Amino acid sequence: MRRRSALLPLLTVPGALAACGGGPASNGVAGESPAQILQAGVNAMRSAKSVHIKGTVGSGSQTITIDAVSFSNGDLDGTIGQDGATAQVVKIGGTDYFNGAASFWTTSGSASTSLAAQLADRWVSTKDGQGTPGIGTTFTMSALAAGLSEDNGTITKGSTGSVDGQPAISITSSNGGTLWIATTGTPYVLEATGSGSGSSSGSVTFTDWDQGSIPTPPAGAVAASSLTGPTGSGTTTTTPGPTGSTGTGTTFPGTSGATGATGTGGTGATGATGPGANTTTTT
Repeated sequence: MRRRSALLPLLTVPGALAACGGGPASNGVAGESPAQILQAGVNAMRSAKSVHIKGTVGSGSQTITIDAVSFSNGDLDGTIGQDGATAQVVKIGGTDYFNGAASFWTTSGSASTSLAAQLADRWVSTKDGQGTPGIGTTFTMSALAAGLSEDNGTITKGSTGSVDGQPAISITSSNGGTLWIATTGTPYVLEATGSGSGSSSGSVTFTDWDQGSIPTPPAGAVAASSLTGPTGSGTTTTTPGPTGSTGTGTTFPGTSGATGATGTGGTGATGATGPGANTTTTT
């Protein structure tokens, strides 16, 4: 399954949570305009090396969950889920690694029931984004920052407060969401909440900025392309067709008669090949 994450529409209607680190001194964003506060959060995200993302958002009639560390180089390490079916995920460069139950593969629409049984409960690798539930660049820090910069409608400055004990200020979008940004230390985005329906609903927190460790490939991972469903036993049968009739030539005075065309036998129908069959037998 490949689809745009519900997280990005949610982020375009932002809200903020706690970053780690950040001293008591004000960083000055509370006194800036709503657009400047948002830009400060975007700039901080773009300059960071990693962030822990956790939350649940709506995607149409589906519910998407994430609890993972995203890295500035595009890597990802954690868990993702859809409609209650979750899987461990590691994204390294152009390769995605998944380890989930059969229900994860079928719920995400990535595999048939038979194939899901072979993919289940083991580390499986795929090319980034192929047949997987929306990894790709969806949760990269650059994509998250870009999501914050998309059309936010009219932005207004909200109240000051704290998120998990860190001083913060909120900005609210006319599109239906709120973003909280730290007012001490680096102005990191701390929490995004959406009050609308569908892809604008839910809440995502951003914590542990710059504390992630780059992931390594899971041991024993098997390439998904090497796994197939049950092998069929199809047989191809060729049956001779009926013999064509022989044409008759006509003789005109003073000339030799042309030889009539010889009919060609028809070709018999080819038998169906069973799923996954690699060899055929001709009878």
